[in-house]
Formats: sequence, C-alpha cells, structure tokens
Amino acid sequence: MDKLKNNTLFKYGSLFVELILYYLLFVVKKVISFGLVSHITMIIIILLNFYYFHKKAFNNLKFKRNEFIFLLIINILISFCVSGKVLFMQEYIMTTGIKQIVLFLLVNVFVFPFVYNILYLIDSANIIDNKKKTNDSKKFALKIFLITFITWMLIGIAFYPGNITVDSVVQIKQASGEALINGSHPIFSTLYIKWLLMIWNNPFIIIITNILFFSLVLTRIYKYLYEKKANTKFLYISLLIFILSVNNISMITMAWKDIPFTISILWLTFELYKIVNEKDLYFKKIINIVFLIISLIFTYFFRQNGLFPYIVVIIYLIYLLIKIKEKVRIISTIVISIMLIILIKGPVFSHYAVDDSSGYSVAGSGSFAGKGLGALIYYDAKISNSDKELISQMGSLEDLKQHYDAYSIDTYSQIDGWNAGIEKIGINKLYEAYIRNFFTNPKVIIRDKLDGCNLLWSYGTPEDGYIYTYDYGVDFTDSVGILRQFKANYYNKYVPERNLISKAIGIYQGKTEQFSITKIIIWRFGFVLSILFVLVYYIITKKIKLLPVVYPTAISILFWLVLMNHQSYRYLWFMFVNIYFMLIFVLLNKKSKK
Repeated sequence: MDKLKNNTLFKYGSLFVELILYYLLFVVKKVISFGLVSHITMIIIILLNFYYFHKKAFNNLKFKRNEFIFLLIINILISFCVSGKVLFMQEYIMTTGIKQIVLFLLVNVFVFPFVYNILYLIDSANIIDNKKKTNDSKKFALKIFLITFITWMLIGIAFYPGNITVDSVVQIKQASGEALINGSHPIFSTLYIKWLLMIWNNPFIIIITNILFFSLVLTRIYKYLYEKKANTKFLYISLLIFILSVNNISMITMAWKDIPFTISILWLTFELYKIVNEKDLYFKKIINIVFLIISLIFTYFFRQNGLFPYIVVIIYLIYLLIKIKEKVRIISTIVISIMLIILIKGPVFSHYAVDDSSGYSVAGSGSFAGKGLGALIYYDAKISNSDKELISQMGSLEDLKQHYDAYSIDTYSQIDGWNAGIEKIGINKLYEAYIRNFFTNPKVIIRDKLDGCNLLWSYGTPEDGYIYTYDYGVDFTDSVGILRQFKANYYNKYVPERNLISKAIGIYQGKTEQFSITKIIIWRFGFVLSILFVLVYYIITKKIKLLPVVYPTAISILFWLVLMNHQSYRYLWFMFVNIYFMLIFVLLNKKSKK
C-alpha cells in the first residue's frame, strides 16, 4: 500500500482520469449542464476531493465486506440520482443498452471518491467544545429565538401579506366562510387558518404564526445542542446559513399547508432525537411527553401524508416498551395521541360541519396509477384489449395521449370525466391493471414513475419538461393570466406590492438558480437525498444509535416516491429541513460516542 501511495504516476494519473471522466460525463454527455462558474467550482471541488482522498484513502481504504457492499449500493443510488435521467430516460421510453450501462459504471467511478470523502469529512469534523460552560443556555436560547424571529419577520413584512398561491386562496376562502370546508385540503390545516383569521382577518397572520412556530422549534433544538456542548460559533453559523438560505426564506413567507407540516415533522424528528439520547429520562418529564404528542398530532393532520410518519413513530414507541422502563408513560403517549386524533376527526370536525368527501378519495389516491396507465397510451405500449377498454373509462384514448404530462398529473384534470372514470373503475381494478402492466411494460411504468417524482431524486432539471422549483405567489403568475384574475376577483387582497427587500430577495433567488452548483444544492432534492444516503450509511456502519431519527423523513420520502405526480418544491421542503439538522445531530453524536 505504501508503494501504491508513493507512486506519483498512479496518484496524479488517477486525478487526470477523474478530470477526463468529468469532461466526458458532465460536458460531452451533459449529465448536468454547467456554466463557466460551475465548471470552475466543480474543478476546485475535484481538486479538494482528491487532496483528501489521496491523503486518507490510500492510508485507510479498508472496509468489512458487508460495509463495502453497502457502500457500493449507496454509490449506485447516488450515481443514478446524478445520471439516471440522461443515461436511461432520454429516449421515448427507458433505454438500458450496453452503452448506457458502461457510462453508468463510469459515473459510479466518478462518484465514489466524493461519497468516500463526504464520509471522511463527517468523521473528521469536530463541533464539540468540551471546555464550554452551559449554565447560560436560557440566555443563548433567547438569542436564537430573537435572531430567527426578527430576521424572518423583517423578510415576511417585505412580502406582506405573504406569498399566496392559488391553492392558498382556495383554502383561505374555506377558512373565512366564503366556501364550504372540505377535504380538498387537509381539514385541520384549514381550521388552523380559520382560527388564525378569527384573531386577525388578514392572510399575514398565517405568515406571522408560521414564523413564530418555526422560531420556537429552532430555539428548542439549538438550546439542546448548546447544552450538549456543541461549539457556540458553529451553532450561530449553522443557524444563519439556515435562516438566510433562499429556499427557507421562500417557504417561510408562503401561506400554505406544507410550511406548518415541515415545521411539525422537524419538531417530531427532534423529539425522537431526544428520546434516542435520553432513553428513560425523556419520559420522566411531562413537558417532553406533551411536546411529543403535539408534534405527532400536528404531523398527522397538517398534510394527508402525515399519517405515515405518525404510524412509523407509533411503531417505534411500541418497540420502546420492550427496551426502557417508562412503560406506563409510553403507553399513555400512544393512547392520548390516538384519542386526540379520534376527537379531532370526530366532534371537532363535525362542529365545523366540514365535508370530507373531497378528501383522499379513490380519484386522489388512485391518480398515480391512472397516470401510469395513461403513459401506456402516450408511449404506444402494447396492451391487452381489456386493459385498453379499462383505461378508456378515464377518458378517450386521444385525450389521454394529448394531455399526458410526465411531470404533472394536473393536465389530466382537463379531461372530461377523469376523476369520475377512476371512481367508476375502482381502486382495486386500477391497481391490478397498474401492477399487471408493470410486468408487461416495465420500461413505460418505471419511466412514468421516475418522471413523476423527478424532483425528489434527480440532480438535474429535465430538458423535456418544466418542473416547479418552487411555487410563486399569485403576484408572480401574470404570464399565465392568473394575476389579472385575482386582481379582478379579490381587489389585490392577496397580491403583495414589490419593494426594495422583496426585489433583492428575488434577485438572490434568481442567482441561486442561475448556476448549476447552487441550483443542485438548494433547489434539487437529488443532492439532498444523496446526503441522506451517506448519513444512513454512516449511522449504520459506525453504530451510532440515531436510525430512529431518520424514520419520519424516510417514510415520507417513500410516500412521495410512490404517489408524487406533481413537481413542487414545497411538497418536499421537509427533506431539506430535516436532513440539514440530521447532519448536525450526527456530527454531535459521533463525537459523544467516541
């Protein structure tokens, strides 16, 4: 190994090969289209990468067999996130020839040093300050709260009365009594808005409350990290990066259900983190149980998919009954949370005479399968006459082909009788046809599914279809005529006036989308998902007991992997938020373990 490490030709030759691969794969093949600044940035990253790789890897490139196999799997997943769209999905349907496989293997070679060095950097980073005194944690917490709340409120005021989307207006109309409250949006979320509007009949109250809510959750997290002796400078810097990140600014100023949902699932993730670290001590404090129950209820109700993280946490709590002593309090937590859900869905919803008939119906839950079957028509797949007849119940075959959009289910809503057709077919027959064609036309079904959740896994924005990086408020939608509609119907009620701060943030936002590197890190979830893969690998192989902390995020990602049919950043914002703090949790706990 020493001869290998000191072999100059091998050492610099491998760097040369890496640069050639970079050119072939990222320029000629256009796996990701880079501008000049991005080229320079990537070359710097490659040089830094190989500095660490050659410094550490040749000295310590040793894995147990199962760890190495696991690392290869992680590397394959990340490589697919980087290049899967271009290599396998550029043709009319998915292509899996020898050429694509060889190029994919080359991408894996390119990606491996990056994956390895992220692991190395995580392992070598130190955020613990053992000399720090923590008796002033309340004072520190107050500073965190004030920095977060004041910063976001100043930005929120600049976007007064908030970034209001079309769906936001529909929900506000329900909450204000202009329309019947129904399950087209989560009922609890609508009631949340209704109760806020009772305090101040202005959409801006939603923005204020979300900022307050998030500031309190961040304060609780940072206070805990401070008490665990995390470096104070690191905490302040990580907070500023988080609250000034343009995607977080865009989301926190938006009146939409995904914002309190994301805050809630982060809160729930943190409560799990505390449980893992404190074991029995956590359940000895009533306030912890109260916070856990509230975060569970909020996660469950703010979005329909909140059911899945709720279930996975309840299963984990049941598992804890075997492991720790505070069995009565754990059982009480489970029972109380279930009883509250029954109470809210029963008497509370009934009190407000809500109609849940438009909620998570057959048409809603079956739409992803319906879109997949529509893809068979669009791609001219060979299907049986019986399946063709079944599919035609959702709309004429001509309409299904004309309105098919790989990245959005919304265009199918334009087909007369689309939802009624899905209801008529029935969920069982719909899924049976979908699964049947998964085996007879796998390339079409997989292609449609991967396109449908492209924002979740891919590094690059596809050239053959627009994907909503984020959803602007109604003031940005003049190009499609919606702004004029809102001005006519609502007299500028939901249209913020542009000012110096909001214009500056707009420029800031635009610049982050201009360069591929910042776009990948901030606006594309393939990169964020890759970080999660690496963190999971690190947690498992280093035997850090943080895997339960990943459960709510992981199950939510699996939900979107199956059911996501419309590309919108706000749906997946919880990934960016949760994985950011998971990285911090891992950095703290791996040192505590040592």
